[in-house]
Amino acid sequence: MLRYILDPEDELRLSDGVILVFSGARMMTFEVSQVREADTVRKMPVDRTVQDALRLVAADSLLGRTYELFVPERHRDFAAFSAALTAARPDLNAAQAGKFTPPACDGNGHHRD
Repeated sequence: MLRYILDPEDELRLSDGVILVFSGARMMTFEVSQVREADTVRKMPVDRTVQDALRLVAADSLLGRTYELFVPERHRDFAAFSAALTAARPDLNAAQAGKFTPPACDGNGHHRD
């Protein structure tokens, strides 16, 4: 599973049943209907701070790779995105507690999730 934590500069939208993430020249898309998990991670390290984040698990629409997508609560698009996601998928219980597990590192530059 790939992991992506939204940067403050990233743009996040939910439009016509598709989650869109714009990060510089890169774009990721996820079908809202394909979101498998949603929860809230408490005290996650983000940009030298600790904050809560919305965690989504979904396959990207283009290549089908499964992502663990983290949306920090201080992200500028968090409130609008969270409300739109709740309206689009009321069956997801994003309020449930999730856990952030930092990637493991062997000290030689090899990371394992």
